[in-house]
Amino acid sequence: MASYIPIRIGTLVPGSVDFDVFVQVGERHVHYIRLGDEIEGDRIKKLREKGVKKMFITEDSEPDYLNYLDRGLDQLGSATATKQEKGEVTQTTLQMEARNAEKSFDSEKTYQRTEERISKIVDFLHNAEGALSSVLDSSGFSESVDQHASNVASISLSLATRLGVYDTDDLMALAMGALTHDIGKRDLTFDPLKPMSEMSSGEKETYRKHPDFGVQVLAEKKLITPRILALIANHEEIGHGTGYPNRLVLKKQVLPCQILNLCNHFDRYVMDSKLKPFDAIQKLRTEKQELFDPTHMEALEKILSEKGI
Repeated sequence: MASYIPIRIGTLVPGSVDFDVFVQVGERHVHYIRLGDEIEGDRIKKLREKGVKKMFITEDSEPDYLNYLDRGLDQLGSATATKQEKGEVTQTTLQMEARNAEKSFDSEKTYQRTEERISKIVDFLHNAEGALSSVLDSSGFSESVDQHASNVASISLSLATRLGVYDTDDLMALAMGALTHDIGKRDLTFDPLKPMSEMSSGEKETYRKHPDFGVQVLAEKKLITPRILALIANHEEIGHGTGYPNRLVLKKQVLPCQILNLCNHFDRYVMDSKLKPFDAIQKLRTEKQELFDPTHMEALEKILSEKGI
């Protein structure tokens, strides 16, 4: 039986596709576009008007879809692509990278492809005003670990360049740390996205160990680095030793770690509060200002206020 992967409708543009595309009708997945067919702009527009946001590909088609997204990433600097199209291709690419992040550490070729995609996304997020807002508008509230990882990656990379982090290796480590920071949640027997206030005491105890679980999953990977493992291990350490699992003081941690921890906490705050990102950062600055560097929170608020493109 075929396994299906959701894709954002906004990543499909007029022209031919190298994979089959399906729509979901009840419990069934029905062919909508066949490999080699031309996508007509009016066809996509009608789907949007009907409120369709997701379509599907088979798991076997994922490599072809990633190649298709690569062509979309090349259009991030284009004046003809819309703000929505750029946001959707960025968000979807990051979500697919999060889904495949563990495999990225297995071969030089795969890791290099990921690095090339991240580089294009960094350029977009840094150089296009309002880029982060377009990505988060496309993403919406996180509904899966991969979607959360995608959001955290886009927010972290935006904030990092705004704070003066431009070194390619630093940005790649931050991106991979963001895409894999919650990989330790995948084997939990309960919903890791539900608020901690709704977890049982046993669930909370297990949940607080997920950074260590993540390190265990990736520690033996061929291309993993100590910097990435440290980001994963410490991504829940906040404030004056109020985080977990080791109650580290945030201000003694390196800048990439502080960035990741703020962005991870921020996306969870958006998820739980259901506030729009700009409203959420304003409230977060008021309610939890002691947990993060105030200049980092101020910079994130400024980024989220930009609408641009």
